[in-house]
Amino acid sequence: MKKVFSIRLLFIIAVALLVSQKMRAQAFDGADDHRVYVGYSHIGKLSGVELGYEEGFNDYLSWGIQANVLFTGDKPDEEGKFLDAYDASFHCNFHWSEVFRLPSRFDVYTGVLAGLKTIGIGCGARYHFSENFGIYAAAHYSPISTFTLSGSRIYYKGEPALSVGLTIGW
Repeated sequence: MKKVFSIRLLFIIAVALLVSQKMRAQAFDGADDHRVYVGYSHIGKLSGVELGYEEGFNDYLSWGIQANVLFTGDKPDEEGKFLDAYDASFHCNFHWSEVFRLPSRFDVYTGVLAGLKTIGIGCGARYHFSENFGIYAAAHYSPISTFTLSGSRIYYKGEPALSVGLTIGW
């Protein structure tokens, strides 16, 4: 069932990219850029959702915050284990659009993140259909674990994290 969902999502993204070739938008505006994003995340063998905010610092740098929740199947009354599925992090990204002279509606970025559960690196890309609406795909890897309540379950450390979703800017 997850493969069917993934295939459908990829198909929808591909169709959206092909249909929107004539539209003009700007994926990263620099210091005036503000984005909220929400998406599906897959970390290790678990899936979940992410919600974040990003703000441009200048033409090349942005900072933001992000929250992740993984669906583990653990019951809320199991001591500490339920809270280990949550993470909140701060990230700083470098945007390569200006450097590589990419089309204005396409943004590629790399960055670092530090959160309650992990410290790591990431990369991603955005494609905007209009000035305010777009899609994104991102990958993160966190080799360092910072904090867990249960000690036995570390969901974020050493697992590749992939995410796709929608981004809204103003």
